[in-house]
Amino acid sequence: MTIKCYIIDPEAHSLSTEWIKDEEKYCSEMYQRLVGYKCIDVVVLDNDNIMIANDVGLFVPNTHIFDINGHKFAGKCLVFGQDEEGETVSVKMTLPQLYAIVNWTDLEFSHMETSEGTSTHPMFGDEPVFTVINKAMFKPRGS
Repeated sequence: MTIKCYIIDPEAHSLSTEWIKDEEKYCSEMYQRLVGYKCIDVVVLDNDNIMIANDVGLFVPNTHIFDINGHKFAGKCLVFGQDEEGETVSVKMTLPQLYAIVNWTDLEFSHMETSEGTSTHPMFGDEPVFTVINKAMFKPRGS
């Protein structure tokens, strides 16, 4: 059995369809073959679709950036569907639906901005929790 996924390629500003064998869907070699990396993050796009993103893509020189719903991602990414139990299945959105949420940018990674502080967390009650926030900063490509 095969499952359908989409490849987001921010360098080419393109979306394409790929079919993979069901038994390959969790295989790091498949990620390496299709998008060029093995270390991944899973991003929930909506109740029915997930995106496999490059965990260290921001730190790869000359990587192209794209935006989905205000969040920036670096390098090629894969979009799959997910079922009620979170199992990876064929992508459920259409290519036009994906085109509607992907925004190509002319940005590149600049640096990480770090801030520290305290916050409360429901798990820890009213006790303040030390918090470190790292925020990726971007600049126009080539500047």
